[in-house]
Amino acid sequence: MPHNIPVKFSKDFFEKEVLPKVQNKAHKNYLKELYVLSHDKENYLLPAGLKEDSSLKLNHILAISGVIDFKGLEDVAIAFREELKSKDKILLYAYNGTGKTRLSMEFKDLGRDEDNRDTLYFNAFTEDLFSWNNDLINDENRELRLNKDSRFFDAIEQLEMDTRIRKVLSRYADFDFRILTKNEADRIITYVSFERETLVNEERKKYKISRCLAVKRIHLYGAFS
Repeated sequence: MPHNIPVKFSKDFFEKEVLPKVQNKAHKNYLKELYVLSHDKENYLLPAGLKEDSSLKLNHILAISGVIDFKGLEDVAIAFREELKSKDKILLYAYNGTGKTRLSMEFKDLGRDEDNRDTLYFNAFTEDLFSWNNDLINDENRELRLNKDSRFFDAIEQLEMDTRIRKVLSRYADFDFRILTKNEADRIITYVSFERETLVNEERKKYKISRCLAVKRIHLYGAFS
């Protein structure tokens, strides 16, 4: 039996504590099918010889409902993937230092098959893929540089990410951006330039947006929307 699946519940505990915690009707029916009332009608028993896939599903139902504890982050990630088979999204809220970033890594690793991946993720590690060049000498051309050595940015051109980001960005901000490239020290640099266009004396002028963490995060949010 994998993990810590209980093989026996007292009748009162199963009916008054376990089943009420299971909100999903299909999951509740699954428990009722698996656990059989004993002859003396005092306990619900789990038959021996349960198949592996049934055991994993049962473990998921009991853990996601709070009946048993997850053994580790991998179990939580597996449970999330199982939930996403029937849901569009999951919103996870937790305090700092509780393991959200490590959980995102576990979730991402479960979807990796050699060079194939099914997860585009953003966490504290992802922020290291971006850096600011503030043009300290001229104080004019400020750039958010992209680390193109990472495969994270492969989709920028393939999926026309700038168009998708711009659509989301316009909801929250009054500035625009351009994804540009240039040659610097025999190396191609890819960067984002932020601009705001204003009307001055009936003339439209563009102003560079200075470094701002909010600008960066709004822009990144658009990439994941």
